[in-house]
Formats: sequence, structure tokens, C-alpha cells
Amino acid sequence: GIRDYKVTGVQTCALPICDLDGGQAAFVVYAPIPSAHWSFAAVVPESRVMAPVYAALRLELGLTAAAFFIVLVALVVASVQITRPIAALSRAVRQVAAGDLDARVEGLASRDEIGDFARTFNQMIAQLRSHVEALTDETARREAIEGELRAARRIQTSLLDRKSTRLNSSHLVI
Repeated sequence: GIRDYKVTGVQTCALPICDLDGGQAAFVVYAPIPSAHWSFAAVVPESRVMAPVYAALRLELGLTAAAFFIVLVALVVASVQITRPIAALSRAVRQVAAGDLDARVEGLASRDEIGDFARTFNQMIAQLRSHVEALTDETARREAIEGELRAARRIQTSLLDRKSTRLNSSHLVI
């Protein structure tokens, strides 16, 4: 409904009212014109007064949504950049755990902690492979020597058995 507003000593003002003709909200705008000793009053629809406010609000909302979308895309890109190298490291670790000492982390040239970790991992695997190969070679050499020793023991045992048989048969009984 219509509200009573007391306007005294005011140079200009705008009062919200309800337009009786269309039931549409409106403002009564008042401004005195001192030189003519007149006053100016007009009824302006609220939609016309608020149109620039709503336009600015829509623009701000659009800019906020665009900024949110840009930040969201940046977060997704950053998370992929961070998780992709970690996933590559994880795959290589699983390969090594399965016994594949040829596993390497490829494509990580970054100079951050993850890149350092990948390079160190590759060095560690190369050293581990070298140690395993050295251990395998040493084991093969030891097994070869043990095989030769077993053969020598068999020969020695067979020679001793022959000698002891000859000695037993050559004993004189008195």
C-alpha cells in the first residue's frame, strides 16, 4: 500500500510507493526548483530505477562466475601437474616391488622435489640392479667353485676308498 513519508526541509528525495494503476512498484521522485518557486515530482517505475543496479549485479555475478571457473580450471591443471609425476613414480615402485629392476621413471625433467625424487629413484634402481648383478655373478662363481670342490671330494673319496681297500687286502695275518 501507500506509505506516508514526511518530507520536510529536504532538497530532493525518492520515496518508494505502490503504483495504484498497475499494481507495480514505483518511486515518487521529488526535487524543488527554487528559482521558479516550483517543485518537481514524478512517479518512476521501480524496474526503470533498478535496471542499472540489476545490470551491474548481473555483470558482477558473471565476472565472479568466470573468475570461479578460471580458478577451478587452474586447480585442475595444477592437480594434474602434481599427481601425474607422483602416479608415474607409483607405477615404477610397483614394478620394482614385482621384481622388475628395469623400471624407470621417464619424462620427469622438473627441478622440484618430485623431479629430484624421480632422478634419485632411477639412480637407486640402477645401483640396485648393479648390486643384484654382482651378487648373481658372485653366486654363480661360488656355485662353480662348490661344484668343483664336490667333484674333487668325490675323486678324493674314491681314491681313498681304493687305497683303503688295497691296504685291507695287503694286511698279513699272523
